[in-house]
Amino acid sequence: METQVFNRALAVLILCTAVWFSACKKPSYADIKVEEHGAAAQGNREEPKSQSIDPESDLKKLGAPDQGNADQQKGIAMPDFFDSGKGRVKDLPYYPRAVTTNIQIAPVSNTTMLLQVMKTRDSFETVTAFFDQALKTGGWKISSLNKGESLWSWELAKDKGEQGAIQVEGQKEQGIVFIVLRRARSATELDKK
Repeated sequence: METQVFNRALAVLILCTAVWFSACKKPSYADIKVEEHGAAAQGNREEPKSQSIDPESDLKKLGAPDQGNADQQKGIAMPDFFDSGKGRVKDLPYYPRAVTTNIQIAPVSNTTMLLQVMKTRDSFETVTAFFDQALKTGGWKISSLNKGESLWSWELAKDKGEQGAIQVEGQKEQGIVFIVLRRARSATELDKK
């Protein structure tokens, strides 16, 4: 029994010694010269040869067609119902203590669409009362009004092709009220103006 323990201990000792000797080599990075401040010396670095890469010229050389169309290159014009100086829709009520978090403007099926997302820490009741009162005098016809416990939405219509919507959603657990303004005008109405 003692012989087996001795043989196992000897085998472990030989194995550990073999691993130790195989690990005691000169590291592969030992030939790198380091300056005083720790940066590698210039002689050790090979700078890659820089080539100017111009994908457009490469495509032209290959005879590839133009990758963009004229509408993408022009960009999207700012709709006239959006005041870019103030950052809001001109003819929809704007809650004064709200902060805009996102604005998206895009053409959608021959319609110019604007979506503005705002948030405030005011109470849900205060915000909905503001919009309920402001929409009575804003020149919009309320085509539908949905009142839920924490979500109110107004669908609005003005002239032919002029649409709007306001959605107010209260999130009590976070203490935030989100306001979404949506404004749209059909392209045929844009051509007339």
